[in-house]
Amino acid sequence: GCALAASAVATSQLPAAYFLATPHWSFLEIGWFGVLLLYGERLRWTLLFIGCCVVLTLAQLLAAGAPSRQAAAGMAVSAMVICAFQVAAAVMAGLLRGCAAAASATAREQERVRTEAEVSARIHADQRARYEDLRRSVLPLLAGLAGGALDPADDRVRRRCAFEVARL
Repeated sequence: GCALAASAVATSQLPAAYFLATPHWSFLEIGWFGVLLLYGERLRWTLLFIGCCVVLTLAQLLAAGAPSRQAAAGMAVSAMVICAFQVAAAVMAGLLRGCAAAASATAREQERVRTEAEVSARIHADQRARYEDLRRSVLPLLAGLAGGALDPADDRVRRRCAFEVARL
């Protein structure tokens, strides 16, 4: 609103012949301020801002005196070209924001999948190491008990069995 008001004040004393020419510099610039200021907003707000700028300029033009048909046609073409570039820039910015959001979401998903795979691989490796360690300590104990080389009545064998049970 302040940008539009500043534009109106800056060009309020111009005669109709100077509208959409160099002395009416704010019409060329104010739409770009709207595109930049409303960058993060929906496109409709930018379109509304540019539309308000056009309506304000048209109201000032009519208040200053209606131009000739030829001058009015030239002003209309100039306004359409200027506004088309501004709208195109706003649309491109929105598309780029959408592409950036999609790329960011894809990157987050890929990172989540990589992290999940890495965590799974580490858990699997830890389990395999744990089972290998247990295999090295429990299998000889079980083989000794099954083969009769170890006596289950022996206190050292019982403590060893209790220790391995606790580890399992």
